Amino acid sequence: MRFYDIQRFKNKHKGKTFVLFGSGPTLLDWKNSYCEDAINIGCNTVFMHKPDLDYYFIQDSGAVTKSPNCYLKSREEYDHYRPKIEKFYGLSLRESRVKIFQKSKNYFNILSVLGSKNVKYLDHSMRYEWAKEGGAKIYSVVKDEHYLHNICSHPFYELNSVIFSCAQFALLAGAKRIIFVGCDITNNIRIGEDTKHSFYEDLKLLERWKMFINSVDIMNNQCALRVSLEVFYPIGLRGLMPEFSP
Repeated sequence: MRFYDIQRFKNKHKGKTFVLFGSGPTLLDWKNSYCEDAINIGCNTVFMHKPDLDYYFIQDSGAVTKSPNCYLKSREEYDHYRPKIEKFYGLSLRESRVKIFQKSKNYFNILSVLGSKNVKYLDHSMRYEWAKEGGAKIYSVVKDEHYLHNICSHPFYELNSVIFSCAQFALLAGAKRIIFVGCDITNNIRIGEDTKHSFYEDLKLLERWKMFINSVDIMNNQCALRVSLEVFYPIGLRGLMPEFSP
């Protein structure tokens, strides 16, 4: 099993604006003309409504949430989709002997040696085999706080939503400005769904946003290049970051 080292994208888009799309209803209010030269990143079901993405991320298979449009219920559609630049499936590993190597520069080589049959995943995680079948590169999500305090590195810190992996990738790739779209949180419903859920509350997602913003603030204080965060049509995120005005 060969793991792709996402660090290869470090500073690939240095100084650029990134627009990150979540799957909340306000996604449909966004027009690309609002920020025409941005790098566009989407996650989960976003590609079903906005296919013109540069990058695409997914790390929740739907095995736990059982969302109506989750990966496991529409694998062919997810695997067939291709963004303009690259597509990524995220892995959350269970194996303790793997975790001890997370800070190693040879982390991906170690995982490759272990082989896919010897790697155990958390229940919600995507799988290496699925990424291979879907033409996606893979990345890793971990709970090691070392990566929360080094927010522009990889593996990505697990903040219980793939939008944070998109944001950490944008930081790694050199973003100067990040605009969040469709990150509604309190609606408790996503595009294409008609039944409300409590996942955002159960996962304390608002607190995760505060953790992420704090980590970016710390990074900004330590680095010469400052990154600005903005949100389009804020609902649950109102007051946490400046509002983007077209």
